[in-house]
Amino acid sequence: MIKTDNKNILNLIELIRCALKQDKLKLPFELDCEELFVLAKKQQVYNLILPVLKSNSLLTAEQEKNWKNYYLTELERTILVDNERKMLCADLDEAGVKYMFTKGLVLREYYPQSIMRQMSDNDFLYDESQWKTLFKIMKEHGFYLDNSTENSDDFCKKPYCRFEFHRQLFDEKDDFCPDFDPFKNAVSAGEGTSQLVMSREDNFIYTLAHMYKHYYKNESCGIRFACDLYLILQNEHDMDMQYINSTIESFGIYDFYKNVMNIVSAVFDGDELSDEAQSLLDTMLEGEIYGKPQIVDYEKAVSEHGGKAGFLLYRLFPPKSFMKDTYRQLEEKPYLLCWYYIYRLFDKSVHSRDKLKEDLKGTFKH
Repeated sequence: MIKTDNKNILNLIELIRCALKQDKLKLPFELDCEELFVLAKKQQVYNLILPVLKSNSLLTAEQEKNWKNYYLTELERTILVDNERKMLCADLDEAGVKYMFTKGLVLREYYPQSIMRQMSDNDFLYDESQWKTLFKIMKEHGFYLDNSTENSDDFCKKPYCRFEFHRQLFDEKDDFCPDFDPFKNAVSAGEGTSQLVMSREDNFIYTLAHMYKHYYKNESCGIRFACDLYLILQNEHDMDMQYINSTIESFGIYDFYKNVMNIVSAVFDGDELSDEAQSLLDTMLEGEIYGKPQIVDYEKAVSEHGGKAGFLLYRLFPPKSFMKDTYRQLEEKPYLLCWYYIYRLFDKSVHSRDKLKEDLKGTFKH
């Protein structure tokens, strides 16, 4: 049993259980649709529970309209992004760039309807030795490089497309960076494609590890991760659980794994929660899907950089190390640094205008 006095949380958990088990709804409390909507948005599960609410006639016409507007926006975005991804993958296949889908692109296929699994972006793992070919293809498709980190190249295209191409699944700069290569157990997606498919076991391991990464970095992680793990575990007898358990133990997160599995069994099978698992569930539902919101402390940032002018200079002209991480061509052609500073200013003024305004507002406020 789940121990909480929050009626909205208990209603949300029952709606999730009903949606994924395709079971009869047994709401423990009268529904507060406005509060439920706020909670479902934070956890990014409103598309998951909307069919249950509709089939049980729990929404007024006005409430259903509000919920459906979000659903239709998500559907429109999904259709557009799916079409863009199909065209992109055709060119990746033709060029022989080795890649695989990760995160939501894989997980949504386990849901009763793929639209139930909302996604903020599309994640790929790719062979980093082919990054020049990837960049050329992305440019031809009208994408711009929004961000580049130690392990990922992130491309955007308005209005909805964000494709993150990971060179590695974990960042070596992070404290949590397990040695994990899903290419090792992957299989081909079929003839005529360079796409590979992650094994179900590795997908389970990565989903748990990704959940843990958000938990330790952002002090929380959403309940949707538990939904993903529950669905991967269906037909558990077909999975190599010994491999899963030993790999998770080698990552040093076995206790976290046990608590998450306790939450999964409590949500979907009504099992008792340990005190540790209850505490984790409380934390998961206090935050948002990827943890507690990260708020920039502008007063501290301004102070650390010697005042407003110093902070703005830092934001406009970040260190050379940051520029090399973002624009990988600088590794081979460092003499282009000045040109890339100019390019970055132009790029951010066009594609990240809201963030620039936020920085300026936050800086001058302090």
